[in-house]
Amino acid sequence: MRLRADMAFAVVGSASMLACGSGDARWSDTAPMDVTFLTFNTALGVGLSEYPDQRLDVITEDLPELEADVLCLQEVWQPEQVEQLAAALEQQLPYAYWSVAPWREDAAGPACTEAEIHALTGCLMDNCSDVSESELPLCAVRSCAGEFMNASLACQQCIVANQSIDVASVIAACALPEGVAAYRDQNGLVLLSRLPLEDLDYRVFDSSLGDRGVLLARVDQPLLPSLTVLCTHLAATQREVPYTGDYQSWEGERAHQIDQLLAYVRDRREGEHAVALMGDMNCGPETARAAAADPAAFDTLTAAGFASPYAQDDSAACTFCLDNPLVGAAEGADSNLASTTGAILDHVMLSGLPDKVDVSSRRVLDDRIEIEVDGETVETSRSDHYGVLVTVEGPKP
Repeated sequence: MRLRADMAFAVVGSASMLACGSGDARWSDTAPMDVTFLTFNTALGVGLSEYPDQRLDVITEDLPELEADVLCLQEVWQPEQVEQLAAALEQQLPYAYWSVAPWREDAAGPACTEAEIHALTGCLMDNCSDVSESELPLCAVRSCAGEFMNASLACQQCIVANQSIDVASVIAACALPEGVAAYRDQNGLVLLSRLPLEDLDYRVFDSSLGDRGVLLARVDQPLLPSLTVLCTHLAATQREVPYTGDYQSWEGERAHQIDQLLAYVRDRREGEHAVALMGDMNCGPETARAAAADPAAFDTLTAAGFASPYAQDDSAACTFCLDNPLVGAAEGADSNLASTTGAILDHVMLSGLPDKVDVSSRRVLDDRIEIEVDGETVETSRSDHYGVLVTVEGPKP
C-alpha cells in the first residue's frame, strides 16, 4: 500500500517481520544466510546526462537481475521518475522509501523574486542563447551556477522540480504568482528493498547547491537483526562552479556533511547492531586502478568505524571513470583525476558486523548498453557512475 507520513511519500509493502533471536541462535537452516547491498548513482537529471528516459527504462529492467536485498539509488531527481521506478520494481522490491513533498502548498507569491529571475535570465542570455533546448540545462549548470546558488531555496527547488521543460521557460514560470510544481527534499535518493523497511526517517544536511541529506530505515533480518540502513549523496566538488557557501570550499562542505551524517548515525544507531551506509560519497581512497578523491573525507568515515569492502581491495577499479561514455575524458578530467582512469566515489560502508561473516564486493552495472534514440541505436552506459554490490554471508550450517 502507499502511505504518506511527515509530508514524505513512502511505498511500504505488507509482510510480517522476520523473527530473530540472539547470538548464533539466529542462524538456522531455513533462515537467509546472506544480505546483499547495492549503491548506484543513476544520473537521471534532465539535461545533465544524456538519454535519461531511455536509460531509466534499462535501469529498471536490470536492477532485479542483481538480486540485491537493499538498494540505495541516487540522482532519481523527478518525482515521476521515482514513481515509475518504484511501481515497475514493486514485485521484486516491494518496499521503497523516498522523501519528496510539495514545497509551496501554503506559500503566497512566486517562488523566485524579480531580482532572482533577472540574474538567472540575464546569465542564460549571455551564456546559453545559442545552444539547443536539450543542451540548455547543462549550459545553465555550468555557466549560471553562481546565480542559481545565490537564489533562495524556494526558487532553486521550483527550478529543479521542473527540469523536464526548458530552463528559460521554467525560470519564467517560477516567477508567476501562482508558481509551478515545486518540491522540498528533492534529493534524488531512493531506498528499495526486498525486506520490510521500518522506522523511516530523513535528515537534511546543510548544502549550498540543491538538497542534500540521508534516508534512514531499519531492516530486520536473521543475519543482521535491527540493521540500520542509510542512503545518502554527499556534496560533489564542482570544478566549474566557484564555491560561495559557508564552508570555504566544496571539500569543506562535504566534510561538514560527513560530520552531520556521523552525528545522526550516533543518534539513531541501536546499540551495537550493524549499520550499512550507502551512496555516492564523492570521496574515496587511492588504489592501483583508481585515483584518490578527497581522501581526508574518506578517512573521516573509516575512522568512525565504517569499512568500504570494495575500496579496500587494492585492485578495485573506479566507479566514476573517465572512459565512461557519459563522462568522457574532457568532462571528467580535473585536478583530482588527471592522468588516471577515475576514482571510487560510490560505497557500501559497513560497521558493527557480527563475528564469523564473510564479505564480498564487486563493481556492477558497468557494461555498455544499446538504446534507441530518434530511430538510431546508441551505445552508452546506464549512468556516468557504476554500481557497487556488497554481500555479507553468515557461517554455513
